[in-house]
Amino acid sequence: MELAFDCMVDLGDDLDLSLTFWRHLDRAAHEMRLYGEALHKPHLTAADLCRRHVAAASEKEQPARGGPTRSESVSASVPVRSWQG
Repeated sequence: MELAFDCMVDLGDDLDLSLTFWRHLDRAAHEMRLYGEALHKPHLTAADLCRRHVAAASEKEQPARGGPTRSESVSASVPVRSWQG
């Protein structure tokens, strides 16, 4: 599974794919728990490269002035669930 992820990262990097692609790949890396393993490896992993692409593309996507920050726009799009205990 990790080899397939590495191939997807290489393909996305070679083709300079959109932020949407990198966000989906980032979500997959979290689900496969690749980020936790990456912290114990001395070299740059595909998961690290994916995370860098998401961060760089997110910075480019932000409006130049007056718009919401990335955290504000993410929190606004996440539905809030009420706790009924």
